[in-house]
Amino acid sequence: MPRYNLSDLNAEVLALAACIARRTDIVHFLEGESSLFFLPRLVRLARLSKIRTVVTFHQAPQIACGLVNEDVLRSVDQVVLVSPSQVRKETGRFRCLTVGHWLREWNVLREVACSLPECLAQKWST
Repeated sequence: MPRYNLSDLNAEVLALAACIARRTDIVHFLEGESSLFFLPRLVRLARLSKIRTVVTFHQAPQIACGLVNEDVLRSVDQVVLVSPSQVRKETGRFRCLTVGHWLREWNVLREVACSLPECLAQKWST
């Protein structure tokens, strides 16, 4: 991993300790392109079956391909993508996830949802 550094390793070691001590149920890597390398595989090897690992990727596909370790990716439980270009297969269901509330343009999100086909727009709630 070209951008993985000592602070990333330290964070993974601390997270693993919390997993082993049963203080953690979910570990979410916010910067998947650079912050994970060992933990998802170690969770599997240690048979910590109740621990779930989630990773969010932010980079465009042409950049992410050179940054993401596919072996590590196979051990991750859930992947969060931030761009439609990152989706690998169609599920037929519309999902929208927002994080935080600071400087969010909810009116724009509402307009987008309402511009979707009738069956999807009816599910919009505030």
